[in-house]
Amino acid sequence: MCEGYREVITANPTWGNFKAETAWEGVTHPLHPGAVKYYKEKGWIK
Repeated sequence: MCEGYREVITANPTWGNFKAETAWEGVTHPLHPGAVKYYKEKGWIK
C-alpha cells in the first residue's frame, strides 16, 4: 500500500488523501509488527 499507493489511487480515487507517513496515526487496533518495523525504518514512527 505504501510503496504502490499511486496505483491504488489510479484504481480507486477515493484513496487520494492517503499519506503513508501518517497512515498509522489514529488506528484503534495494534499495528502488525511488520508494519511497525516498516514505519520505524522510514522514520515515521520513533
